[in-house]
Amino acid sequence: MSILALSWIQYNQWKHSFSKRIHFSLPHASRTSGMAPKDFQYSAVIGGIGDILIHDWVYKDAKTEKGYNFKPMFQPVKSILQKPDFLIANQESIPGGETLVLSTYPSFKIADAIIDAGVDFVSTANNHALDKGEAGIKNSISYYDKKNLPYVGTFKNEQDQNTLRIQNVNGIKIAILAYT
Repeated sequence: MSILALSWIQYNQWKHSFSKRIHFSLPHASRTSGMAPKDFQYSAVIGGIGDILIHDWVYKDAKTEKGYNFKPMFQPVKSILQKPDFLIANQESIPGGETLVLSTYPSFKIADAIIDAGVDFVSTANNHALDKGEAGIKNSISYYDKKNLPYVGTFKNEQDQNTLRIQNVNGIKIAILAYT
């Protein structure tokens, strides 16, 4: 009850302070350009998930007789993940492949699982980007390229780094930037 009372007091203080602000507007430009207005009717729903970070207990749950399968872990939310027109994931675990030794990091199976769940794009710019070194980054990017899964945040080389990631979602061009 005390939290509710404090919230009410804070709201009233906020409302009181903003009601005293002076509002003004500037006149719009008086000249016309002579161009006919365009009617834009585009819309897009963009979703985001993360962090896709596989700890040892998750990895153990994905273990099967034939390897690893992360797809069942996404099954309860797959229909929700597939609703947005564009879904981006923060890929924290490095899907660097079997050659890099697992050490609680998955092979490429996690990338397959997020693609199956509906992920359209991955950001790799995070504090785990270099967990498997340069080889992990290169292996991951090579696999993303093989699966046609766009990525941003880590790169093959300088040219790749200088390439702006622009996605067309329902006719809307969206640039995706990620830094770490």
